[in-house]
Amino acid sequence: MTLTKTIGEFVDREFARETAFLAELVKVPSDNPPGDCAAHAGRARQLLEQLGLAVEAHDVAAAQLHFADALAAIFSLVDAANKHYQVTQPWHLAKDPANAAAVASALEFVLEGLHLTRKLNKDAHAGQTRYRS
Repeated sequence: MTLTKTIGEFVDREFARETAFLAELVKVPSDNPPGDCAAHAGRARQLLEQLGLAVEAHDVAAAQLHFADALAAIFSLVDAANKHYQVTQPWHLAKDPANAAAVASALEFVLEGLHLTRKLNKDAHAGQTRYRS
């Protein structure tokens, strides 16, 4: 028996139970786009456990994500890049061709800092990227 046939037979055999499961699940409101879906997730867990499945729950409350700490780290990175740029002063170094390696290094550091800042300061959702302001 092929996997496709096995899955198809399972879906046919369990269709009434699957429909009842989904009917119960959609009775609980959830945020769309995603936000606070704790009630919906809790109901899904109850229903899955009633089916005899082991469910592992993870609390991803905003408080546990330490958003303020992450934002502080981003600003610290920006500050460090800015200080490095001020200390190395590539605009002065660039006047002497002998300093080409030092200029390249200073610019690479600043550009990498900007790149990381931009990477860390955005969210991907539904195939779109949104930058935090």
